[in-house]
Amino acid sequence: MNAALSSPRGTSIARGLSPSREVVPPRGVSPSDRMSPLRVRSSLSKNTPLIPHFAVDGKEKIRDNGVADAHLLRLLHSRLLQWQFANARANAVISSQKMREERRLYNAWRSISNLYNSVSMKRIEMQHLKQNLKLISILNMQMGHLEEWLVIDRNYMGSLVGAAEALKGSTLCLPVDCGAMVNVQSVKDAICSAVDVMQAMASSICLLLPKVGKISSLAAELGRVNAKDEGMLDVCRDLLNTISALQVTECSLRTQVTQLQ
Repeated sequence: MNAALSSPRGTSIARGLSPSREVVPPRGVSPSDRMSPLRVRSSLSKNTPLIPHFAVDGKEKIRDNGVADAHLLRLLHSRLLQWQFANARANAVISSQKMREERRLYNAWRSISNLYNSVSMKRIEMQHLKQNLKLISILNMQMGHLEEWLVIDRNYMGSLVGAAEALKGSTLCLPVDCGAMVNVQSVKDAICSAVDVMQAMASSICLLLPKVGKISSLAAELGRVNAKDEGMLDVCRDLLNTISALQVTECSLRTQVTQLQ
């Protein structure tokens, strides 16, 4: 089309030819090859509408291509918006699940910490109970010596009462009337022997008094410990049951934490 427009024939066609003017043939063309005015006009009428027809087709093609490109752009934009919405929704779901799992892990960690603290306290109480049981076993081992002390104390008390009665009978119950005669040497010997016995008993009593005080304090402590023994054993039994239940709970929580990880 550009070649036709740039040629002299195209120029003459674009300008238009009058029927009265005669077309000058180019050099080398015979007069017989000349075209008549009617033929030229018919040829012009056939060739002239081609130029605007091509221009309209080009414009329509350009318009169609622009509409297709705009439609494709809208489709791509809508697809981009859909993917952005899907990604945002997936991120929201993932963040909510992450927060939920973090909350569950925190609650599990807190429960495990509380259980660990309670188990530690129970272990401390168990140590105290073991120490008390050791003390009770030691005191039970000393019970035989306490029973022996009771027998010795009873014997000493009997000896002391007998000596007091003998001294009373030898001093206060002497016949001093009706012409009673007393051997002074025998009375003196009896009094001296009684004094010696009393001094020996006093020294023995002085030696035994600290032991008696210590043993009496131990006996009082043993009585108090024996009074608390049954209650402590019951508490120990309850604590053992509680510790077993807490261990089962701790194992289950550790299993849940392992599954979550």
